[in-house]
Amino acid sequence: MTKDGAMKWSAYIDAVLMHPASWREATRAAWAHRRRGWWRRRPFLPVPSKTHLAWRMETAYGSADSHLSERDLEEYLKWRRAQRSIRI
Repeated sequence: MTKDGAMKWSAYIDAVLMHPASWREATRAAWAHRRRGWWRRRPFLPVPSKTHLAWRMETAYGSADSHLSERDLEEYLKWRRAQRSIRI
């Protein structure tokens, strides 16, 4: 974790791995945010595009240079899980 509480990718992965109950939701979130046509460009991994991540950070924190904290990541995954359980 950096001085301001922001996390790097490896820290995000570690944070999720420390909480097995969040593995399924984290996998769903990662898949939902994958780059379109991810199999056509290097790296051949279903990861979000830099522009998508910048937009998400700007809409959440007001700056594209912001970073997600471990607590925010946990809360986001809980929120996603809760949203799926809502029946209309």
